[in-house]
Amino acid sequence: MARLHLGSVILGLVVSTAAAQRAGDGWPDRRALAPAGDSQWFDRMVDRFARQLELDEEQRAEYRETAEVHRRRMEEVGQRWQEVREAMQAGDQARAAELRQGLMSGWEPGSIIADLLDEAEPLLRDDQLERLYEIQDRMEEQRLRMEMYGRLTRDMPEDLGLDEAQREQFEQILESQREQQRARWEEMRSRWEEMRAARESGDEARIEELRQELEELRPDARAMAAAYFDQVEQILHDDQKAILQKYREEVGVGGPSAARGSGDVRIVLRAARRVRIVGGQRDAFKQIEREAMKARREIRRRDVEGQARLAAKVRKQIVDLLDAEQTRDFEEHIERLERGARGRSRRPAGTP
Repeated sequence: MARLHLGSVILGLVVSTAAAQRAGDGWPDRRALAPAGDSQWFDRMVDRFARQLELDEEQRAEYRETAEVHRRRMEEVGQRWQEVREAMQAGDQARAAELRQGLMSGWEPGSIIADLLDEAEPLLRDDQLERLYEIQDRMEEQRLRMEMYGRLTRDMPEDLGLDEAQREQFEQILESQREQQRARWEEMRSRWEEMRAARESGDEARIEELRQELEELRPDARAMAAAYFDQVEQILHDDQKAILQKYREEVGVGGPSAARGSGDVRIVLRAARRVRIVGGQRDAFKQIEREAMKARREIRRRDVEGQARLAAKVRKQIVDLLDAEQTRDFEEHIERLERGARGRSRRPAGTP
């Protein structure tokens, strides 16, 4: 998963910079966000989640009814962004800014998909819930990466104290990244369009071929991120490089990242799933798991203390549920998972 998320940091950096330049007042336009109002994009996401959750026919029918409600929301958002564009094209920047402010204050990119998944939860069997939580977890990480985009494009140049010549070079680096991403995006877009046609014709063999092609087109995220920071480092003075290193570490390239130890509730839950839980313990654990994942999504990822407090609370809840032998197994699994997390955090960038 790190491969995808790191790549999205750089992709988002490129897209958000171009968006800010187009919008003029710091707010991105519709094309710069997750493509709100784009029904093809929404259809792809709905189909993708149905496959990942392995919905049966009955579940798919209910899921699609729910999705249709959110499709209408998506279309309404798209219509409102069209009003923003029309105001901008008419030269009424004040009206465009007012419309954009009202839209963004009541809606966040990704919120429609997040609501769809929340409403899909009651449809799922226990074995499907863990897949749902993993999807929601990835979406939350993606949202936090979006916050990072602003830091890399807005805050980092200020923190580095770039002079005029360095800023010009920095913009050239961004433009180079944008060009690379535009080319890659166009290649991927053509494959998505082909996949849509293949689905409509029922050509499963072609669908699988296109999936493989899309996977090959995905960026090598660690190499991509490392190359970006290496380019920026070349334009810096020695006193600026230490600041850049902090950004490298925050993104997770070229520096130590925090190991996911018992301060990560996901490791606690993973360890519990490896224990033989029996009888009434199962329902109690499922309830603990649901509440824990919901609470985790509500805590900011950078709030390390908050995440640690949640992990400790859930760990105690699970221990209270288990007998002595189960507790020993649970603690042993946590220790093994922690060791694995620490080992992964020490791998050099680019290590599979």
